[in-house]
Amino acid sequence: MAAGTGHGMWSLDEEGNRICVFHARTHHKGLTGRDTFVRRVHWASDGLPVLDMTADEEVAPGNREVYVNVVVR
Repeated sequence: MAAGTGHGMWSLDEEGNRICVFHARTHHKGLTGRDTFVRRVHWASDGLPVLDMTADEEVAPGNREVYVNVVVR
């Protein structure tokens, strides 16, 4: 996917996993303009964050449905 990242934020999900929420300009799979993405942050052995895992690396096969509940306060 070709994406030019915009700004974002780091947070924790309900299970305590580090996540990165960001917007990016992309023209991929029906997305156009500035779309919002959420990526779980994984950590490399050198301590640097890894944000570009593929779906096969990120989610176990057969468990492809992911639901997100966003609360704005």
